[in-house]
Amino acid sequence: CLRGRFPDCLWLQPDLMAWSHRFSEAFQPRLRVLEETTGRKRLPGQGTGQGCRRATLRLNSPALDGSRMSENINIKDFTSLDIRVGTILTAAPAPDAKVPAYHLEIDFGALGTRRSSARITDHYRPEELVGSQILAVVNLPPKQIGSFKSEVLVLGGYEPDGSVKLLRPDKPVTNGARVR
Repeated sequence: CLRGRFPDCLWLQPDLMAWSHRFSEAFQPRLRVLEETTGRKRLPGQGTGQGCRRATLRLNSPALDGSRMSENINIKDFTSLDIRVGTILTAAPAPDAKVPAYHLEIDFGALGTRRSSARITDHYRPEELVGSQILAVVNLPPKQIGSFKSEVLVLGGYEPDGSVKLLRPDKPVTNGARVR
């Protein structure tokens, strides 16, 4: 999908998962959930880069509410994600966002400063985010979200109500430190 970059995925636009459509293999369990919850099947040619089909996962699907674990992946799949620790330098409400979000500027040490758009407005105010450390995937291609280019995926856990709580280190860590 993504115009042929990940040939095995179905182009999904979940309401709450801004970036996860970039992980084609991670989506394989969600494709089955989509088939179970909507009755739609993958058709020949879907997910092959030849015109991807758009769909939306419901919040109450097992892929989002945590009632069922995803399929196991191997260590190579996990290590292909470059997850780093960063410190939020600035946080501001996204003025043109359809869903409330914050635009973040994050310092990743030697990797430099990167920007991200995060839907974390339910539990955080911009001023309390500044100076806090977060975890983010830094090796995804940039994603244009409205007029904002998001360069990293900030990681968080979904609550049953659909709100997101950030994943953070419990003690200070050097900016740019890799998570394993």
